[in-house]
This record gives sequence, structure tokens and C-alpha cells, in this order.
Amino acid sequence: MAIEAVEAVYQAEQNAIQKEKEAVKERDAILLKAQQEANEMISAITKEALEKVKNKLQEANTQGEKVVETSKIRANEEIIKIKEIVDKKSCEAINFIISYIA
Repeated sequence: MAIEAVEAVYQAEQNAIQKEKEAVKERDAILLKAQQEANEMISAITKEALEKVKNKLQEANTQGEKVVETSKIRANEEIIKIKEIVDKKSCEAINFIISYIA
């Protein structure tokens, strides 16, 4: 009976050791899975953030191009107006010179 009790205790210890090993393996597997999921989440969040930044940059570039185009149009309109004024003043100067000579 004493041998059976010792064997039972030994077997219980062996079972406990085996359960502990299984628990360690399960813990390691859970931690590995959690780390992988965290890495995937970080990657997804980073990708989404980069996509948003890319979209914002494209929007800013588009708006910048529109501003430049609008500025070019306004500058060309101003150039046309200035040329008209110069032409008018040239005609006035020519007429003045002609009237002075005549």
C-alpha cells in the first residue's frame, strides 16, 4: 500500500509536470498568436494611415495646381489689360506728337 501511495504521488507529480509543460506550450502559442495579430494590426493601421496621407497629398497637389492655374489665368488677363493700356497710351503719344508737329 505504501508503494502504491508513493507511485500515486509520483504519477500525480508526473501529471502535474506534463500539465505544466502543456500550459507553457499553450501560453507560448497564445503569446505568439497575439504578437502576430498585433503586428498585423499595426501593419493595417500603418497602411491605412499612409493611404490617408497619400490621399491628402494628392488633394493638396490638386488644389495647388488649381491655384497655380487660376493665378496664371489672372496674370494673363492682367498682361492683356496692361498691353491694352500700353497700346492706348502709345496711340495717345503718337497722336500728341502728330498734333504737336502739325
